[in-house]
Amino acid sequence: MASQSPLTVTASTTSAINREVLKVSPDISVAEVISRMSSKAGDRRTSCAIVVDGADTVIGIVTERDIVGLTAPQAASQVASRAIAVQSLEDILVSTIMTTPVKTLEVEAFQDIFAVLFLFRRNRIRHMPIVGQSGQLIGVVTPASIRQVL
Repeated sequence: MASQSPLTVTASTTSAINREVLKVSPDISVAEVISRMSSKAGDRRTSCAIVVDGADTVIGIVTERDIVGLTAPQAASQVASRAIAVQSLEDILVSTIMTTPVKTLEVEAFQDIFAVLFLFRRNRIRHMPIVGQSGQLIGVVTPASIRQVL
């Protein structure tokens, strides 16, 4: 009987990169970002929007958590005091709620899927924008995209 080799996992790291990324400018409204995130592109909605400048350089990220964090305190305070005035999401710019600086990874450094999973856990994030050498956005890696590869 031949000896069996230990189970090894090999996966192409580039196949874990979602290249269909929602890119937005910092001067659009939160309401517009919510609309774009919830509309289905194909069969998939997105859980984040990458905020880029004119050269497609990553300058921020807006996630579902950011939006919930923005709206949840308002809902709680409305229950406590019915007379509170709530600012419209049409009036709030993405630049005011985006997370910055953003943890990114250069595509050339993306060699080990398990190292990226460690970065997710260490930094308590769920989205890792992948950028080129000059910082331009290539795509996003998430735990879900890694699971699909594995």
